[in-house]
Parts: sequence; C-alpha cells; structure tokens
Amino acid sequence: MSNVVLCVRTKMKEHCLDENYYECSIPMMSTRKNMGHNTDFATNFEVYTDGSRIEDETGFAVCIFQENNNIENHLYKLKSHNSVFQAELAAIHCAANWAASKNVSINIHTDSLSSIAAIKSASARSSFVNNIKQDLVKIKHLVGLSWVKAHVGIQGNELADQQAKLATTTGVDTIIPAPRSYVKRLLNKLMIKEWNDYWRQYNSTSGARVREYLEHCLERSFTNIKEWVALEKKVIFAIEHGFGNAGGSSCNEFFASTSLKRKGFTR
Repeated sequence: MSNVVLCVRTKMKEHCLDENYYECSIPMMSTRKNMGHNTDFATNFEVYTDGSRIEDETGFAVCIFQENNNIENHLYKLKSHNSVFQAELAAIHCAANWAASKNVSINIHTDSLSSIAAIKSASARSSFVNNIKQDLVKIKHLVGLSWVKAHVGIQGNELADQQAKLATTTGVDTIIPAPRSYVKRLLNKLMIKEWNDYWRQYNSTSGARVREYLEHCLERSFTNIKEWVALEKKVIFAIEHGFGNAGGSSCNEFFASTSLKRKGFTR
C-alpha cells in the first residue's frame, strides 16, 4: 500500500488540487451571492455556456450572441482529471470574465442546475467554486444568470453543446485545480491495480484453483461482497470442503452449474 500512497503524493504534486474551506472560513462575500434564475437582465448579449466530457477528455465552450447572431465562440480544453461540473462552472466564469473585459452587460444561459446551485449556495466549501462566486459578486451589475433546458432545440444551447464536445479535443489548453474526487478515483484505481498484481502472483494451490473462475479482481467486487460471501458458503456446502482442501469432481460440477461469469465477477 506504500506504493499507492507514494503514487498519489506524486500525482498531487503534479496537479494543483482544489482546496476545501472549513465552513467557518468561507469568504463572506461569496456566501452572499444569489444570482438565481435571472431572465430580465437588460442586455444585447446572450451567452450560452456548456461543459462536456468524452471518455477522458474534458472541455467547455462559451457561445456569444448579439441580436440573435453568433458573434464569438470560445473553446477551452481541460485536463483529463477535471470533471464536467468543473467545466460547467469554468464556462460560466469565462463568460463573466468576457463581460468584465468588454465592460458590457450579458445574460449567461446554462443547462447546469448543479452549477447554479453551487453559485447560490452559502455553504460551498470548494476554493474553486468560491473564487468564481467572488468574481461574480464584483461584476454583478454586468452579469445575469439563468437556467435553460437542454436538448429542446434552443439554438444557443445546442450550439454550446456541440462546441463543448469539440473543445474536449481542439480547445485551447487551460488549467484549473483538480477536484478532490480525482484523488478518490486515483486511490481506487491504484488499489485495484495493486490487488490484481497480488492476485496474479499468489501461487498457492488454492489461489491457482480459484483464479480459474476469478481471473481479475474487479472494482464491482466491492459492491457484491454479500453475494460473494453467500456464494462461498454454497461452494463449501456443495463440494463438502473449502478452497484450501484437495480438489474433486464435485468442485468442477458445482462451478459449471453456477458460473461465476454469469454473476459478473469476471470479464
């Protein structure tokens, strides 16, 4: 397990990790942000944002409309460890920064309710989220934010969706902090790998016999532990001995009839 810890520490040094505030330390300015569903913000600019993740590629797009004409599209590519949630928030942040740089009023339209909820929340602990909220507070006179339903034929939203998918491969590279969920995913992946390495190297007679039916240690085995325990009891009862004893024809007969592969323990 020391190899797992060492690898995680190395990865954390390579990628800036999003920090969590203690609740008592959340910046007061960010707790007061309540943009909500604002559809009456007077402006000539309607901005549609979206984030996307395809396999291990993440990106976001900002599509700017003026008087129903698409005048600009901004595409950005994030790192593989960044989440869609982060991409959605980064897109809103990018749109707000565009308004600030031009000193123009805009309406931002997003189909991400989770992003709006995070911006409205007074208890969000993520440093990444709170930094965005603080920037939005500073330019609240320029920015309106509203939710739009996805995939119902709204031109701007459909374009943002297409451009966000394109951004995962062709967008401008940009860096935002890795989410804390990345560490959990990395730990799980490394532990499964180390478990499999140990499983393949376990050379006892019983280990070799069981590997005929359980070729790999899979992540889903964790969630099926109760089913596995029940199955093990059936094995012991049916063949009249445990895995550590000598083999017999009843073992093969039992496994042929129950088929562990059908139960999803092996690929």
